Amino acid sequence: MENVSNHTPQVVMLHGIGNILWMIRVLEKRLLKSGFNTRIIKYPSMNSDLNTCAEYLHEKLRDYPAKSIHFVTHSMGALVVRKYIEKYGEDQIIRIVMMGPPNQGSIVAKRMKYLISPLYGPAFLEMGDKTKIQSLPVPKTDFMIISGYSRFKYGWNILIPENNDFLVGVQETYLPGAKEYKLVNHYHAYIPTGKDTLEYIKDFLSDHNKQSH
Repeated sequence: MENVSNHTPQVVMLHGIGNILWMIRVLEKRLLKSGFNTRIIKYPSMNSDLNTCAEYLHEKLRDYPAKSIHFVTHSMGALVVRKYIEKYGEDQIIRIVMMGPPNQGSIVAKRMKYLISPLYGPAFLEMGDKTKIQSLPVPKTDFMIISGYSRFKYGWNILIPENNDFLVGVQETYLPGAKEYKLVNHYHAYIPTGKDTLEYIKDFLSDHNKQSH
C-alpha cells in the first residue's frame, strides 16, 4: 500500500454480500494486466449494516496514500460506497463503476427476508427496504452502471417482475445521473467475470485518465 503513488488513481474494488471474492478477483487480475493499480477491500458484509460497512471502508481508506480513487463495485458494494459518500463525502473519488447494484432496493431481499436474513445479516434486511435504499445519496462524480439481464423474456428469476440477473432486476439497478449504462447478458454472480464487463470498465476508467492528462 505504501508504494501507491499520490498522483495515480487507485482502483478500489468492493465485493457484494457474502464476501465471495473469486469473481471480483478474476476482474482484478484482468485490470492489473491492463495497467491499472487495483486493491480489493474486504468488509463485513454478512454481520453488519450499511452504516458499519461504510465506517469500516473509511478506516481502510483514511490513511491511504492515493489521493484519487476509482471504485469498482459488485452488488451491495455500490450501496456501501453510497453510504460512505453520505458520511464522508466524495472528494477523493474520481469515478465509480457499479456492477449489478440494487440501487432501488431488492425485491428478492424483501420477499426472502425471513428465510435468508438470519444468514446474511442486517445489510440484507436493509436492501429489502426500498425507501431506505433510495434515500442514499446519488454520487456527484461520474459513475457507470453495468446491469445483468437474460435473453429470456422474464429473466432468470420469476420472483422479480422484470428482466433480471437472478438477484437484481434491471430497473432495480437504475440511478439517475449515470454517465453510462450498460447491459450484459450475465447471471448476477458472473457479471465481474465477463469480458464485455472488463472492456466497459477499462474504457470508462481510461476515458477519465485521458481527460486528466
